[in-house]
Amino acid sequence: MVLLLVGLTCFSVADWKSYPFAALGTTFAASVAGLVALMVNETFDQRRRREEAEVVRAQRESVRLQREASYSRLLEHMVRAFDQSQKVGEEAAVRASVAVWGSRTLVQRIAQWHATTHRIMTLSDGRIPLEDRLPLQLLVGEIAHLARTDLGLDSPDEPSAGELAGSIFSDYASAGPEATPEASDR
Repeated sequence: MVLLLVGLTCFSVADWKSYPFAALGTTFAASVAGLVALMVNETFDQRRRREEAEVVRAQRESVRLQREASYSRLLEHMVRAFDQSQKVGEEAAVRASVAVWGSRTLVQRIAQWHATTHRIMTLSDGRIPLEDRLPLQLLVGEIAHLARTDLGLDSPDEPSAGELAGSIFSDYASAGPEATPEASDR
């Protein structure tokens, strides 16, 4: 831009008779070269910003995928508690994964799940009694709902915690989501 202004200034103050057209052509060529250089420089800046934005997007997607895998393992582990098919040693890995990737609210709900299931299973020889199934199934639905929110899957037509519990547990639907007052609030 500066070169263009200098070129135009030289052109306007020049004595037409003392400057041959070759000198004017050189000034004009330098001005055009300056403009091209400015445009290329701006293009490089735009490209760098676009590449930086792409790196940030890729990092966010990587975190989302890690969370998705962690939450899937967590929910699978929780469902297995109902039919006593949890794998030995799996709990520590699931807890560690969620501690790393889970949001604060999700980690708090999972702590509630662990405290409740530990108390119930200690009192009932490792089984979840029928009277405790529905509230625990709803808690799994709430955790699934929080996981979906963490993953950015929340939308206006988002399923409720009760609907998620019904999709996970076949006996939850038979008890009816209206069986618990918490389900109607979600």
